[in-house]
Amino acid sequence: MLLRRAKHVPTFLAAGVLHAARWVSGQLLRGAEPEALLELVAEGCSVTEARALRRGPRAGRVAAAIRAAARRGEGSQGVVDDMLLAVENTHAFPFKYEEIRCPVKVWHGDQDQLVPLATAAAMAARLPAATMTVQPGGTHSLLLDPRVTGAVFRCTRRLVDEGAADAIRARRARQRRQRTEALLARLALLDPSGGRHAGE
Repeated sequence: MLLRRAKHVPTFLAAGVLHAARWVSGQLLRGAEPEALLELVAEGCSVTEARALRRGPRAGRVAAAIRAAARRGEGSQGVVDDMLLAVENTHAFPFKYEEIRCPVKVWHGDQDQLVPLATAAAMAARLPAATMTVQPGGTHSLLLDPRVTGAVFRCTRRLVDEGAADAIRARRARQRRQRTEALLARLALLDPSGGRHAGE
């Protein structure tokens, strides 16, 4: 329902609301308890990421970075920057970007006011099989753009289809190998010498 109504909001009014929301979030972050901020971030993460943020080997360093940003009274941009750097630099997640071998498609809006384009580009550069699309005019709410959502679905379908084709090829190769091994085992039973001839 919110999305249906959002289509009827004039652009200047929507921009004003977003600007006000950013200002309000900055004010709230200035006085927020760092642990509450960490918990808020963890709630927006996957189960694995949240566990790493809360109890990972370097979770204390992530919390310290959030505390430092809150003490400096930075708005949302500073907190986002510090948190992303802290998480990446302390390896709070149980994996490294460089270890992810599957294809990854990164979309980022060039007008995103919450996560800098450079941060998204740096992450994509560390992913071995990543490609990145920068959406002109795209904001942090990029998935609300039907063009982007359509592109995400098309890309996901292509990746699933390619993965399925790879899986089918791998299964067929495995079946051929098993048939060959079974045939060789039967031949060995028929020829007790194991294919060796006298004098070898």
